Amino acid sequence: MPKPFSLQTILDVMQNRTDEATRKLGRLIAAENSQRSRLQMLEEYRNEYAQRLREATQQGVTPPVLLNYQDFLARIDEAIRQQRHAVQNSEQSTKAGQEHWRSQNNVRPSGPALGNWQSEPIRSPSFPVHTPGQGSWLAPATEALVRDRHEPYAAPLQAR
Repeated sequence: MPKPFSLQTILDVMQNRTDEATRKLGRLIAAENSQRSRLQMLEEYRNEYAQRLREATQQGVTPPVLLNYQDFLARIDEAIRQQRHAVQNSEQSTKAGQEHWRSQNNVRPSGPALGNWQSEPIRSPSFPVHTPGQGSWLAPATEALVRDRHEPYAAPLQAR
């Protein structure tokens, strides 16, 4: 029976950290997409309501009704302003999550027991850019990351 891989615990901890960073990044991206969707919904509603106002003024409207429309549009505008701020905060959180994800994927143990792992160049993972509406990219990126980072060590791990 072959000797178990002595650094398996370290590799497991590194993989757990990478997996957690990936999950967290996925949650941050989902939250950002949700914030963007809310903003888009508010902007569409505002445009629809402004169109209703234009139609009402063409048909003739009393001053109190006109004031009511304008007041409601002002409230929608304030909600849009607040939602834009929420989108900006979410974008910043996602960028921080991307940096954390990158840092977890560039962590490598050192020591003579790792053999030629130290002599291999560090590959900086290319972080996929997510565009809303293009679907999820997280699973393929994770699969490629795991494959690229662990293929050289698959044989010793499978020999256990």
